[in-house]
This record gives sequence, structure tokens and C-alpha cells, in this order.
Amino acid sequence: MKLLKYCLWLLLGSSLVSSVVAGGNPLVTNIFTADPSGRVFDGRLYVYASHDLADATYWDMVDWRLLSTADLVNWKDHGSIFGVTNFAWATHWAWAPDCVKANGKYYLFLPVDRTKIGVAVGDKPEGPFKDAIGKPLIDNASLTNAGPEPIDPAVLQDDDGQTYLYFGCRQPMVVKLRPSLTELAGDLQTVSFLDAQGKPVPLAAPGKDPVLPEGYGEAPFVFKRAGKYYFVYSDGWAPSATQVYAIGDHPMGPFTYAGKVMEHAASITQHGSVVQFKGKWYVLYHTSELSNGNSFRRSVCIDELTFDTNGRINTVTATKHGPAPVPETTGAPGVAPTAAAKPVVPSVLPGKGLAEHDFFYAGEGKTERMFIMRDGKVAWSYVHPGKGEISDAVLQSNGNILFAHQFGVTEINADKQVVWNFDAPPNTEIHTAQPYGTNSVWFVQNGDPAKFVIVNKITGATEREFVLPVKNPKGTHGHFRHARMTDAGTLLVAHMDLGKAAEYDLNGKELWSLDVPGIWSATPLKNGNVLVVSNHGFVHEVNRAGETVWEWTPADAPDYKMSSLQLATRLPNGNTIINNWFNEWSGKVDPASAPIQAVEVTPDKKVVWALRSWTPPADLGPATTMQILPQR
Repeated sequence: MKLLKYCLWLLLGSSLVSSVVAGGNPLVTNIFTADPSGRVFDGRLYVYASHDLADATYWDMVDWRLLSTADLVNWKDHGSIFGVTNFAWATHWAWAPDCVKANGKYYLFLPVDRTKIGVAVGDKPEGPFKDAIGKPLIDNASLTNAGPEPIDPAVLQDDDGQTYLYFGCRQPMVVKLRPSLTELAGDLQTVSFLDAQGKPVPLAAPGKDPVLPEGYGEAPFVFKRAGKYYFVYSDGWAPSATQVYAIGDHPMGPFTYAGKVMEHAASITQHGSVVQFKGKWYVLYHTSELSNGNSFRRSVCIDELTFDTNGRINTVTATKHGPAPVPETTGAPGVAPTAAAKPVVPSVLPGKGLAEHDFFYAGEGKTERMFIMRDGKVAWSYVHPGKGEISDAVLQSNGNILFAHQFGVTEINADKQVVWNFDAPPNTEIHTAQPYGTNSVWFVQNGDPAKFVIVNKITGATEREFVLPVKNPKGTHGHFRHARMTDAGTLLVAHMDLGKAAEYDLNGKELWSLDVPGIWSATPLKNGNVLVVSNHGFVHEVNRAGETVWEWTPADAPDYKMSSLQLATRLPNGNTIINNWFNEWSGKVDPASAPIQAVEVTPDKKVVWALRSWTPPADLGPATTMQILPQR
């Protein structure tokens, strides 16, 4: 029966080879994939994954899959690359794989039978692969100290040329490999972990959950950054379990617990990897959302990962939109890059530069900057001294500016004096806010629960509030960035983590919704339609029937480097201004190669203005919100 299942899935897999799927999370939706290991070969990201069966009632996987991408948007499904039956000595349970390149070949490390790890070798990242040694590399029947479950292999190739193999459920193991990668080069050792106080963390007993939060469950993955070794692992199978990590000075440990890699993703198993690709870091993981919570049918996802100044991982929250696209390059030796080598903008930009419009400007950046530009010059500027990021701001008719900055909402006057402030309650964030009448402000509060709130600025009283639905109540940062009131007095919300736009009355009743993968903003238009922007790289004008009546993508302006779309504004003349955000937490802006910050396009998609101002006296920084001002 297992052989029949494998043959059926192999046939299905072969029909999908070379298929290309769109970006966003999960990476593919036509099959179930899990346990991702991300590896970069020749400028392309390859994701090796286990393959959950569509009718699975346990982890009875029979083969391994491979996905790859050059830009984090277009994913190629290479189909089934190896199966359990390709090992003559194995019978079942094709669990979490890994792959590395050495000796001019590619080595797949594959756990089977819950007790063995085999090695397959091929000439290309996608194979074909064959059994490298005709027997297990690790087998707890012959290696009595291999632990009860030698599964989840992960390989580290250190800078000195030494290769290490990590594996194990409940008991983390490490062993050196010989240069052939098919022989052990020493004794197996148990990896030791220390808690934050430097005390040893006990291992879980067979069949028992590990001690949280430091305890080791399974799914090891080790990478090196800035001379330190990061040991990523699952802390178990509890409802709150997730990928965590410890840091050490030596690849064989000990490792000191450092915190979460990411918040809990929707699966009772947590298995992933961390990879650097084209200058940025990413975490791969799986969830069970596509199967409505069935943890035997999981789906691989990816999100960007960053570090703080001390080298600690900034905890990631799973998203539906995934990371921003990256430029595609060939990566092959001796072959010039493709998109990366193109100019980021035309030699002559359309329009009148900073003088095209008078506008108010703010953006999510490391420095919380805001500007008023008039007649092509900086008429006013302000740097908010607090922590956080400015995601929403408005210049009001009285000259005051109201802005949401993650940890609160503040109003300042033209003299830069604070005239009103609201601090976000603990464990909440506020990224979008607007005036409501003369004396009130409304905002959306990320948190558990997430809320829409109207506050009276004079009395401080909450005039109205209702709870907004979210996918992950604990994933505060990823809940919302943008909402707007309609002319009818309803609330239009961009649900980032739910991947949809929704309209509510002020009692919290949902009136309308539309699925929009990767949504960042939703803006009501005068004609009753909605302008939605997705960081998957599109702007859509949709009607209330859910039909797209106008769209724009970066492909409509191929001469411009677009990094991340966030907000679009429809002008009275029918043109649309589209903001293009740059992530300062992932890299430093080089003014010579910096992207445009905004582009104005006509209804027929002709670019009539492009804003690009990254140097003093008008170093505007990343673009999130732009308000076109009336001419004086």
C-alpha cells in the first residue's frame, strides 16, 4: 500500500515538475509540504521539504519535494526528487530533509523509519539523486548512542572546512563528517543547552515534552553569523511551541538559550530553517492553516528575519504575504546578472521632481521623519524622538499633524509641540489613526484583542470601540497597518494577517470583504470602489462585487526598481500615486542605487512622475504615506 501511494504521488509530482506558482504564504497550495530546509546554490534559493499526503492521518510521508525561486515571488515546483523506496534498506516515514553542496555534488540527508538517516547524492540541486552508500549513515540499531529517534538531519559546513551533522528528537546530537560527507569523523555527542543563567537545561524523557521555554524538542538547524553559532530548534509540541534558538561559540556547543525565532505558527509540529539570500535573512517554517488545522497536512511558508544590534533575532510573526520580492539574478559563474544589473530608474525621470506636487510625506524607517514639501523645497520637517515606526500620518486643515507611530498616536502643531498623545497599552501597537470630527481620534489597535477605538481628545473618554478579528491574536505586529473611514461613515480595514479587506459599520458588523493576499492598505474611492495595495506587488481597484476594474503592477513600469508597495492614492484627475517602500532594517540605502519612493501613473498606466529623493536637503527616507496638498 505504501509503495502504491508513493507511485501515485510520484506520478503527480512529475506532472508538476517545472510548474511555477505565485508568491505569498504558503509557497504552494496544490500539495502539502513541511519541514523546510532552505539552501542557496548559484544565486537561487532551494527549499527541500517533506511531503504530507492529501489524505494523511499520520506523518506517513513517502517522498521529498523541492521548490526554488530567484526572487521570492515566483516559485518553481521541481516535483518529487527522492522517495523512501529509493533506499533499498528503508520502508517508510520520509521526514525532514536537508541538502548541502560539497565535492562538486549535492548531498541529501534523509531520515527514514524513525531510526535511520541516509544520504543521497546528485549532480544538480534538483537531482536526480541516488543512494550514496547503500546503507544508513546513522542507524540507532548499530549506533547505540544515536538516541531514541535519530531524525531531522541538519548540516553545517563551517568556515574551516569541517562539516557537522545535527539530528535527534528529544535528544540533540552532533557528529563531525569526513570530507566525503558519507562517513562519520568522530564520536556522536549530545548537544548541551544552558538557560539564560548558565545552568544546564535537562533533556526531555522519552515520550515526554521538553521543559519550556529552553528545552529541546526536535528539528535542529545550525547557522553561523558574525562568528557565532545559532542553534535553531523546536521547543516541543505544546500549544505555544515554536522555533527557538540558542547561541554558542563552538559548533558542538554548549549553546545558551536566547529566545524565540518566531511566534507560534499554526501547527503542533514546529520545524524550519534560517537562510541568508541576496543580503537578507529569512526563516522558513510550516503551518496547518491550508488544511484547517490538520497537523498531518502542513504547508511551507517563508518570512523575513532580522537581528538587533546585539545579534539577537527579532521575533518573527507569520504572515500571509511573505517577504518582499528581491531582484532576480542568474547567479551562474561568468554570467552577468539580469535584473540586478539594470538601472534602477531611467536616466531622466518624468515630471518636475520635488516640485511636481506640494505634499506631506512620512514613512516607516529607522528615523521617524516627516516632511512638508512646497514648491520643491522642504517647508517643514520633524523627527519624532520616540521608538517605533510611522505607518500613518495626516496633515490636518488646522496645520496640526496626527500620526501613528507603533507605540501610540501623537498630534503636534506646526511649532512641533505635542498637543495630544495617546500611548498604546502594553502588548499592543497602533499603526493607523485619523481625526474623527473636531475633538476625537479613531485608531486601530493591534493586540489581543485587536480593536477599533474612538477616543475624545479633550476628555480622554473612549466614545466607541469594537473588536476586530485577526488570525493570530499574539502576532501583534502583523495585524494592521492601514484603515480608513468611508464617506458613508463605515470603516474599511486592511487585515494584513488575514489577507483581506473588510468593511464594518461602527457597531463592528462586517458589511463587505474581499480576499487580498499580502494586503497592506485599503482606501475607499469617491466612486464607491476600493483601492487595495498588496506587497505581493500589485495595486487593484475593485468594485463591491469583488471585480478588479483597474490594476497596476511593477511590470507596467519595467524601467523602475520597485521594492515594496504599501499605499496608493487616487488623485482628482484620475491618476494614481503609488508609494514604494524600502526596508531600512534589512539594508542601508545607497543613494546611487536607491529605488524611487513614489510613482504617479495615468489610468492607462503611463508614468508621468517619479519621486526619488534620498540625499540632503530633502532626504525623505522610505515612503509609506503621502498626502498631496492643495496648491496655495
